[in-house]
Amino acid sequence: MSTHRLIGALLLSLAALPVASVPAFAQSQRPYRGLFGATGDTAARHELGITASAGEAYDDNLLGGSGGVTPTGTAASGFYSRLLADATYNWRGRRAQFGASGGTAFRYYNEQEASDVSYTTGVGFSLDLARRTRLSANQTIAYSPSYLYGLFPSLSSPVPGDAIPVAPDYAVNNSASYSYGTTASLSHGLTRRGTVAASFDYQKTDFVQEIQDRRDLTSYGARVQFARGLSRDVSFRLGYRYRTGNFNYAIAGAGATTEHGVDFGIDYVQNLSATRKLTFSFSLGPAATNAPALPTLGIDAGQQYDVRGDFTFGYQFRRTWEARASYLRTLQYVPELVRPVDTDGVSATINGMLTPRMDLVVAAGYTSGTPSSGRGASSFDTYTVSAKVRQALAGQFALEVEYLYYFYDFGLVQLPLGVPSAMERNGVRVGLSVFLTPFRR
Repeated sequence: MSTHRLIGALLLSLAALPVASVPAFAQSQRPYRGLFGATGDTAARHELGITASAGEAYDDNLLGGSGGVTPTGTAASGFYSRLLADATYNWRGRRAQFGASGGTAFRYYNEQEASDVSYTTGVGFSLDLARRTRLSANQTIAYSPSYLYGLFPSLSSPVPGDAIPVAPDYAVNNSASYSYGTTASLSHGLTRRGTVAASFDYQKTDFVQEIQDRRDLTSYGARVQFARGLSRDVSFRLGYRYRTGNFNYAIAGAGATTEHGVDFGIDYVQNLSATRKLTFSFSLGPAATNAPALPTLGIDAGQQYDVRGDFTFGYQFRRTWEARASYLRTLQYVPELVRPVDTDGVSATINGMLTPRMDLVVAAGYTSGTPSSGRGASSFDTYTVSAKVRQALAGQFALEVEYLYYFYDFGLVQLPLGVPSAMERNGVRVGLSVFLTPFRR
């Protein structure tokens, strides 16, 4: 029996199971966690959650994932089978917190007789060293994530154990690579309302097979920040940051790019009820970037001045609904590109329960930018939208249906060999998902 028929039979047989009662994960109606009540229950000291999804997918553009398709050729459409699995563990103590997560995405393309797999994992902790001093650190390792997905701003705040999203739906080639990330921060409360913090991050991408315009990338940065609460709901922050990235091996003659910046921000959090809140924050400040010259591309060296900023919004409404939005104007180091890029990006999502046994997640993102170089640089655009519906079945199972649209056009922006300069993808995914909680106490 083919893979398509096997998975189809499995879905039909599970869908035909009698449903005697509403599943436990739907009955709880925990706000903003959808059908599966994702991990993150702050009342639990130990918590382990496992999610798996298997099903069929159709794309009208298979560029990227299927190794049998030539990126410079005509886009091919077709079906493929996929298996996604994620696990998250959290431990919370009186003075410490530990988190770990991992995930994998496997795709098999029958017509091309090719397969593709990605992995990711993260381990982190947070520890109170003294009454007002806290140390946090996180380490991530990923194998072949979709790097261009990182152009869209994140909608979640980092927590110990976070991992790099592999984002298989946004794959644009099948090159093997390893991505490593290290973050650490130390904060100290000077007064009851005032806090000073220092943080450091290090990122490295190692391509298994280096080619002329796709080489390893290393970047790191540091930040110092002072924050003070103005009232119960409002606080302000003032920070200085430094970042540098080395694209030296991407193009002959290119060197490291460095950035210095200062920003001022406001954070607002209002508790609407015991389980709902409204959050709002923004920051804004000048930045100076030193970029090397690229004579072969007609790009001059020199210092460039710009304004960087960000904006986030979160609103929990009704009983099971949440809306989030994020805007980011920044300098990014993306491994699939051969030059740092100045970007303006926005992401938004809304999710909640349509019925006690059905949830909905709608997400969208848009980013535009130019290589950080000053004059003569070409611009690019990328955007995406997706919608997923899950219907609870028996036990901890759910049937899920998802639509995805993804587009980018880099125009004259140089990309590595094997990455198409433009892509448009429509995709539909149908599958069966299951959520397990081996323990929560």
